[in-house]
Amino acid sequence: MPSIAAHAKAGRVKVLAVSTAKRSPTAPDVPTVAELGVPGYDFAPNIGLVATAGAPATIVARMSQEIAKAVKSPDVAQRFAQLDIDPVGSTPEEYGARIRAASEKYARAVKVSGPRID
Repeated sequence: MPSIAAHAKAGRVKVLAVSTAKRSPTAPDVPTVAELGVPGYDFAPNIGLVATAGAPATIVARMSQEIAKAVKSPDVAQRFAQLDIDPVGSTPEEYGARIRAASEKYARAVKVSGPRID
């Protein structure tokens, strides 16, 4: 929604659906893809930070704490709300699990779709 919200408000585009599992707070009248007949459809982009493999755990933990604190600050929370971003502020382990789950999900989608290199 952030990239097209202004165009939708101006009437230059019509938003048919959102790709996330739940409706957008900035466009509550726009249905989800799942509501339009594709059960289980959920493509929610992730925004996050990662460190190189082997980064010291103490540094990763400190960065995680500081980032979680920042995304909960009133100014950042307000800006994220304007951009229709739902800050999670998860732990490094939770974010890693989320990345692995998304990779598996998209790998299955690619395999099922049967792409070929010509």
